[in-house]
Amino acid sequence: MTSVIPKLEEMQKEGGEAGRKQLQQITRYLTLILASIQAFGLSTWLWRANAVLDHPATGGFPIFFVFGNMAVLIAGTVFIMWIGELITENGIGNGASLLIMIGILSSIPHYFNQTAESVSVGATTWWGVSLLLTAFLFILVAIVVVQEGARRIPVQAARKQVAGKTVQGRASYIPLKVNQGGVMPIIFASSLLLFPVTIAQWLGKPTMKRVSWEFWTQNFWNWDNIR
Repeated sequence: MTSVIPKLEEMQKEGGEAGRKQLQQITRYLTLILASIQAFGLSTWLWRANAVLDHPATGGFPIFFVFGNMAVLIAGTVFIMWIGELITENGIGNGASLLIMIGILSSIPHYFNQTAESVSVGATTWWGVSLLLTAFLFILVAIVVVQEGARRIPVQAARKQVAGKTVQGRASYIPLKVNQGGVMPIIFASSLLLFPVTIAQWLGKPTMKRVSWEFWTQNFWNWDNIR
């Protein structure tokens, strides 16, 4: 939000170490607020999905379960946030990003087993899996190329006089990166891709029927077809 709110941008650029700590403290409080909202929503959803023992969805609101579950989820969030800050402070890298990466890598063995089972039962073929892996590799290479790509703007220093001699200034360049946002555009893009799915869920379960793309027909304006 430092790019959107001028006060936070000023705090980050001109506040020095005190401004950085103040921003970090604001981030912690916002994390607690968001964790509390999400924990309440998740706990309530579990109850309404009839997934809580001794608390049927048709019964009264299970206040002890909801708040107890919220306490566990919020405590886990704070613990992960603390670990991330320790990783960052010790110079290993961005703690939050490393934890996200570890979470993704930990699911790779499950994906391998799932793919092997699909091939063994005939749900997919090895050439299909190979084609998919090739596409993943191509996408990975493309991401790295764009992420590391930069246009070098040449900078020529002026000549100067040293002991009565004219010395040519050293040539250098300013690297202008293609992607200034780093990993954030990828994260936001993946979030934006969920919008159609979310809207479809709000509109209801679509019926299994042929979609009509003929704009001038009556079938095109049918509600199920538009949905």
